[in-house]
Amino acid sequence: MNYVAVEDAAIRSMEKRHMKNERRKLYIACEKIDFCWCESEVKELERMWKEGASIQEIYKHFDRPQHDIDLLIYDRSERGLIKPRPKGLEGGT
Repeated sequence: MNYVAVEDAAIRSMEKRHMKNERRKLYIACEKIDFCWCESEVKELERMWKEGASIQEIYKHFDRPQHDIDLLIYDRSERGLIKPRPKGLEGGT
């Protein structure tokens, strides 16, 4: 068996085990978003949030696409690790 045949067999096996519905044309949502953060970056975002940094200051500090940062803020909020602020994204304490 050549490499391509082995790879095709592995793909078919995974699809059979894990895919509940057949998909002819696959669309991957949010594939351009980087969901990976270093623990130190997460702690830094939480610190900045608690100290009242504005969303613009946070964007500038991390130098990452806004949607990456927005999703991390959403994640930390959903987990109860950062709290709503009186001025929201504007910052302030």
